[in-house]
Amino acid sequence: MELKDYIKILAGKIWIIILFAVIVGALSFYFVNKKPTTYSGFRSISITREEKADASYYQYDGYYSLNSAVIQAKGLSSWLGSPSAIIEMYKLAGQTAPSVDDKTAKDFATIKNDLNSPVVTISMEDTDRNILLEKLSSIDSLVNDYFKDSNQKSEYIIKISDSSVVENTENSTISIIAGFISGLIIGIVFAFAVEYFKNDK
Repeated sequence: MELKDYIKILAGKIWIIILFAVIVGALSFYFVNKKPTTYSGFRSISITREEKADASYYQYDGYYSLNSAVIQAKGLSSWLGSPSAIIEMYKLAGQTAPSVDDKTAKDFATIKNDLNSPVVTISMEDTDRNILLEKLSSIDSLVNDYFKDSNQKSEYIIKISDSSVVENTENSTISIIAGFISGLIIGIVFAFAVEYFKNDK
């Protein structure tokens, strides 16, 4: 087949192709707007170890203080991401504790601690902004409990950032355009398939 034959096939099925594009584009718009609004929340925890006052006796104290803070951050990060901490977080927020294990814990909260960093970041999502704020607020109690249990809180300065919550928005225009283009492709494939089977008879 020559190029003009392909053009002729597309021209003959142009309304079918447009129909597919409109239907898929409309479905994309519908599903995007049907999705519930979600919110993302963030907090960070910075850990520093108090240095000794007399530097002449503790000339390496700054170095060891940083390493000590990094170790504490790693321990805190691991604990906050554990099933027991996740369950306690929900209880403190007044929510029903979920069924969670080591594999699914990351689905409820994302805990990050970069290599050699004394900072732990917590992020999570929820469809209810107020519930998300309650869960983020529970971080204060969880951190206090962690250091109380380790009997080392007096040696460290713990700074916990305020809760930050943003609404997750999805660009419906991009979704509609992507759906429209997908519909065009489906329509073109359908047009050639119809022509192929028609000629095959």
